[in-house]
Amino acid sequence: MDAIKWQLLPVSEFHTIHSQWDALNQRTLNQGVLSALFMQSLINTFAAQPLYILCKYERAQLTFAGIFEQRSNYRWAIFQTSQGPLGAILSESHTLDRRLFADIHQHLPGTQLLFDFTQLDSAWFEQSDGVDCLPYITTGSLRVPEDFDAYFASLSKNTRQNINKAKNRLNKEGVAIELSIVTQPEQIKAHIAQYGELESKGWKSSLGTAVDIANEQGAFYVEMMTSFAEQGLAQIWCYKFNGAIVAVDLCIVHDDTITILKTTFDENFARYSPALLMKVDAYKAMSEQGNIKRIEYYGKVMDWHRRLACEERALFHVTWAKNQTLYRSLNWLKNKINKHPKVKEVN
Repeated sequence: MDAIKWQLLPVSEFHTIHSQWDALNQRTLNQGVLSALFMQSLINTFAAQPLYILCKYERAQLTFAGIFEQRSNYRWAIFQTSQGPLGAILSESHTLDRRLFADIHQHLPGTQLLFDFTQLDSAWFEQSDGVDCLPYITTGSLRVPEDFDAYFASLSKNTRQNINKAKNRLNKEGVAIELSIVTQPEQIKAHIAQYGELESKGWKSSLGTAVDIANEQGAFYVEMMTSFAEQGLAQIWCYKFNGAIVAVDLCIVHDDTITILKTTFDENFARYSPALLMKVDAYKAMSEQGNIKRIEYYGKVMDWHRRLACEERALFHVTWAKNQTLYRSLNWLKNKINKHPKVKEVN
């Protein structure tokens, strides 16, 4: 038996490698957003075109796996949707080098002149020579404090004052504050509907990007969160003022890490910063419980992330070209034309 074996599968066969995929995820970045459960929901909802799974086995153990889509006649990419924080790739090797891309080129069907590997996490992957790396965003994470009071005291004076002032104002106005955490599968759909209602009141409504259980994005979150809840791995944080929900976070749990996937709040209560208050109360609850050790955001670092003392790191893209010299020359020419566009003379 060969020590190294490559296997190409249609994405419809993803369910057959769930356990191997999860084992590889656990040995590498070990994130819920890369779990087979999460990926299967992405595939079920968004795989509208032929997708392939390319697997590399070394001594019968899966050491590389990626879900690939063909973007054009000559360009391929890792399967990526806006609901997937990371590209659908797992690799025991930290480095995406020319040798790996040559192997991928050999084992995917058709002609491939360009590969795009998107939204790679620098917590695992390294930027390497021989491929073009492009910064994407800076994301953040937070270690759940063992001593919440000491953590809160370490925040900036301005942050502490703003949080305390908001809570004192609510208390003076007779507003009862409650954090509830929804975990039961049968409650997921109704609470995602409530999430969508809050989001549709805000700026995302005008862009048409708000979650709605009647649209594709809403269908994904209902399916994915329900499947996680069935394994005790979903949490929907709900923050209530006098029993009315004013902020919601959609979260999934993986090992000792919780990932906040989506957050929204009722903009009518923006002066109280309900989403921030909710997170502070949730972090305190996790600190007291002790089973969750890390919080992942996987969104672009915002001011509130920094106010809560997150640790920052980079996500980046990688592009590989079969003819790297030609690709870089064409990019240079394209950038030069865009920087100095030709002005058409008018007689």
